[in-house]
Amino acid sequence: MFYIIGTFCQLRAIKTKIPVPVFAEISEVVDRLDEFYGRERDFYAIGGYLVFAEHEEDLLRFRGEILDYIVHPCEWHYSIENSSYISVLFLLNNDFTITLITPKAIIPKEIMEESK
Repeated sequence: MFYIIGTFCQLRAIKTKIPVPVFAEISEVVDRLDEFYGRERDFYAIGGYLVFAEHEEDLLRFRGEILDYIVHPCEWHYSIENSSYISVLFLLNNDFTITLITPKAIIPKEIMEESK
């Protein structure tokens, strides 16, 4: 599963397809983006969005289509409580972030090494 989420409407559409702790984490990220940049924003242009990547091929798609995490290292990452997922923040400029949520078991070593 590969989802780009920038609004609560998009998040609600996948609520039953993702683990509850991950849904809660994504809700917090989208809420923060809405708070700072507005609910009506074009999330591709301002504020940013979140990508849920469930499988290794989804990470390849993320790297090829959205962000090459080898060229653009992450700012930080942390484990999502009560889940087997990790949240990774990429800060592209002062007003644009991409948050990647993916299983810990498939997180690329380049991401883990760059944020030490």
